Order: sequence, then structure tokens, then C-alpha cells
Amino acid sequence: MRERERRSTPRVETGVLTRPRTEPGQRFLDGFFRQALAWPKAQVTVAQPRLERWDRAIPWERVAPLLAFGGTLALGAYLRGIFVVTSDFPLNDGGLFYAMVRDLQRSGYVLPATTSYNDAGIPFAYPPLAFYLAGILDSLTPLSLIDILRFFPLAFSLLTMFAFVGLARALLKPGLPVVAATAAFALWLRSFNWEIVGGGLTRSPGFLFALLSLHQLYLLYTRQGRRHLVLASVFSGLTVLTHLEATWFLAFSGLLVFLAVGRSRQAVIDSAIVAGATLALSSPWWLTVLLRHGLSPFRSATDLGFAPDLGIDLGLLRLQLTEEPFFPMLRAIALLGALVCVRRRWWFLPAWVIVAFALDPRKALTWSSVPLAMMAGIGIAEVVLP
Repeated sequence: MRERERRSTPRVETGVLTRPRTEPGQRFLDGFFRQALAWPKAQVTVAQPRLERWDRAIPWERVAPLLAFGGTLALGAYLRGIFVVTSDFPLNDGGLFYAMVRDLQRSGYVLPATTSYNDAGIPFAYPPLAFYLAGILDSLTPLSLIDILRFFPLAFSLLTMFAFVGLARALLKPGLPVVAATAAFALWLRSFNWEIVGGGLTRSPGFLFALLSLHQLYLLYTRQGRRHLVLASVFSGLTVLTHLEATWFLAFSGLLVFLAVGRSRQAVIDSAIVAGATLALSSPWWLTVLLRHGLSPFRSATDLGFAPDLGIDLGLLRLQLTEEPFFPMLRAIALLGALVCVRRRWWFLPAWVIVAFALDPRKALTWSSVPLAMMAGIGIAEVVLP
């Protein structure tokens, strides 16, 4: 009796409903009707948890880096924007640039000979591209010039993070090193603190164009191609027309890129073409200044703005590179990355930091934030999270 009940009771095996063994005649009839009507075996679908189905449906190997990039860029945007949004006036400086934009507007966008700032007869010799953009925005949009001096530098500082991502993807291994380097650059105080203030009207776009030009120069030396040649020339010209100190940063950084990856006859030719095109694109400005004022404004631009002393060099020797208020975590991780670079004989990033401090100590903390952030990405990927 129990054996009969056991045989008549269906059993479940791994989600498929099966029936017990039957008599030969019954099996024949079942097989006949199944073949005739093409009946499938009865299936029992085991319900999977919703989260598990989502986990299988989403390609996390592609989505995770995007989420990491999005999170770091959002955090960087917050850190930059919170200072600007909580103030109703341009931060720190920008009075000279405000006066120069007004001078440009009054002259019908023809370069004036001097600026009205303090009635001191200062030559209007500053690269004028940012002044043109600010004046046009002031004339064509509801924004006031004060608003432009507040938000224009911030907008270009945000774009600089994306320019850094492109350069980091070209120089570093894909994946974690690039994501970690982007996070370090987004959090690096000196990568934005002087770029989001009122004077960042020229500093911020100058930094952006310099990084874009360096990216294209690297691609030009490693992949060649007319597209990279044209873009490198355009971005270099925009850098010259925006900020002279960023132009100096682009010059010595571009030379380092050439020495690292571009030591070839074709690279020399391409470099000469880029240099010539850059001079041609920026010639309407520097030719006007030369004809009006001679070389004096350009010689003055090479002044450091302070008396050089051992304190500048000792800042590098003491590794005061990040201005972090508490424990210098980014600096420590960047030093780990520097050790990895030295061990693997990849001298480009450490040399970039040293050259920045040697050739432009006044702005070195800003320029060195680029290679230091990349070394921090290497330190995280190779040492902290190998």
C-alpha cells in the first residue's frame, strides 16, 4: 500500500516535475500522445530573487567603472562648486580682469592700448581670449559681469577634470589606475583652489587648454595622424591666447612628453608644425602688443612675482606638495606611486614634478597636481589595492 502511494506521488528534481515509473502499456500510451501532440515535459520555474536577476542582467564590468568615474567627478564638482555657490561675489581676486573686460567692451572689442585699472596706464598686454568671452556673455545673456566672474572659472575648472581623465587614460593603464587618479585629481586642493576664484577667469581655461593640448601631443607622438596635429595646434593656440603661465607649463610639459615618447624624425617635424601653427593662431594678439609696447610686457611676465629664496626649493625637498590640512594621505599615496615608477624605470611622472618646481616654482603646486594625481592612481592600483 505504501509502495503504491509512493509510486503515485510525483517528485520534484531540480526544478523539473517528473512522474514515477509506470507500467509498460501506460508508458507506450504516454509516449504516443506526446509524439502526436508534441507535449513538452512539465516544467517548474524556480523564481529567482529579483536582485539576482538584475545582477545577471547588468554588465557590471562595464557599469562599475562608469559609476566610479561619475562618483568621483560628482564629488569633485561639489568641492569646487560649494565655495562659489555659497558666496555672492567673485572669490579672492578679479578686479583687474573686471576692468579689462569693461575696457574691451567700451572699445568695441578692439584691443585697447592700456587698461583703466587704477588709472595707472598699465599696458593692455594680457592674453585677451577670456576677456572676449566674458564680454560677449555679459552682452548676450542675462548674466551680469559679476556673475560671469563667479561661474565662468568654475565651469572651466569642472571641464578640466574631464580633460585630466583623457590624459590619464592615455598615460596610465586602463581601469583602476585611471579611476583612482581621477579621484585624486578631483580631491587635490591645488588643482582648483586658484582656478575657481575671480582671477580664474583666465587661469581656469588656460589650465584646461594646456591639458587638452598635452593629450593631443601625446597621441600625435604615439599614433600620429592629421587629426591630432590639428587639435594639438588649436589647443596650444588657445592656451597662448588665454594665459601665459599656462603656456609656459605647456611648453616644458610638452618637451617632457616629446623626450618620453616622441624621439623621432617625424615627431620633430610634427612639433615644428604645431609650434608654427600656435604662433600663427595667436599672432593677432602678440603682434599687436609687440607693435605697441615692444618686449617690455613679455619680460615683465617672466617675473616670479616674489623674490626667489631657498624656501621654494625646500618646499619640494620637504615634500610639501598637497597643502592637505591634516594627515597628507594623497601625498603619501602619490609617493608610493612614485616609488613604483622609479622601480619600473618610468621616470616621466616623477621628472614632471621636479621640472615643474624647477621651472615655475610660483605655480608648481598647481601644475604638479597632474603628475602627482597620476602617481597616486598608480600607488592605489599597484600598492594599496594590488
